[in-house]
Amino acid sequence: MRRDLEELAKLQNGDGGFGFWRRGEDSRPFLSVHVIHALARAEAKGFELPVSLRARGLSYLQSVERAMERLEWSE
Repeated sequence: MRRDLEELAKLQNGDGGFGFWRRGEDSRPFLSVHVIHALARAEAKGFELPVSLRARGLSYLQSVERAMERLEWSE
């Protein structure tokens, strides 16, 4: 589990969100919220998260509404 958390940290974008396959892709709000929720559940189970992973994730959640506004929705 520790290795998986470290790998997730490598995939996290600078804004704290996550793309689908690699770091540097546009952060996807729905995916990012899902991943950050899974991280919170792992932490609640006693797994230690890399500090920056948690902090950037929480920062992203505070701005997720702005991220949603930037999405282009088709009719």
